[in-house]
Order: sequence, then structure tokens, then C-alpha cells
Amino acid sequence: MKALKRLSLLVFCMLVWGCGSQQSQASDKTSVIIDVNSNKAKQLIKENNLIIIDVRTPQEYNAGHLKDAKNINISDKNFRSRIENLDKNDSYLVYCRTGSRSRHTIGLMKELNFKSVYHLEDGIAEWVREGNPVVK
Repeated sequence: MKALKRLSLLVFCMLVWGCGSQQSQASDKTSVIIDVNSNKAKQLIKENNLIIIDVRTPQEYNAGHLKDAKNINISDKNFRSRIENLDKNDSYLVYCRTGSRSRHTIGLMKELNFKSVYHLEDGIAEWVREGNPVVK
């Protein structure tokens, strides 16, 4: 009976230790995903070295996009690999027209352990409504 109790205690300790070490490893890879409105996005662009990602189609992008935005079309068959090849330690601002496609993208970026991603909540539609400039 003592041997069974010792074995149970040993297994319990191993489980607790194993879970603790996995948790600390996971926290090293924690992504910071923050939803921002257009005013906050404008401030972040001005104050930080953000890489701006527009996930709309090339036609939408050409109709008007944020200055210096890089177009990575979410409908492109190479979309995932293009996102995977970005530097996960850089800071990003991701947007689409209204926030739906970019929300999918930030979910992928979180899964891939990107460190810092800002999401323009209501997309370029809100950006334009607030009177902010776009590049054509």
C-alpha cells in the first residue's frame, strides 16, 4: 500500500511539474493582439514602427489603402505561407474593409505566435469615415 501511495505521489508531482513547465514555455510565445479604432491606429502608426497589412483583394487595395500598407490577399492560395514568412517579432497593424477578414488573419497570426499585432476593428471603412487619408 505504501508503494502505491508513493507511486501516486510521484505521478502527481510529475504531472504538476510537467504542466508548470509547459505553461512557462507557452507564455514565452504569448501573442499580444489588440483591437484598435482608427484614432488609435493613426497614433500607433505615427509613434511606432508598424508593418501595415491590408488583407483585401488587389482590386480593393488599389481603390484605396493606408499609406505604406502591404497587400496580402486573404483569398490568395499562398496566403497562409505569406503570413508564416513574416517576421514574428515585428509589430503589425492588420485591416480589411470592415474587420471580418482581418479578424481571421489575426487569429492565424496568434496561432503562429506573432508577438505584437494590432487589429483595425472596423477596417478601412471606419478609417475613411473618420476622414483619414488613403493612398490610391
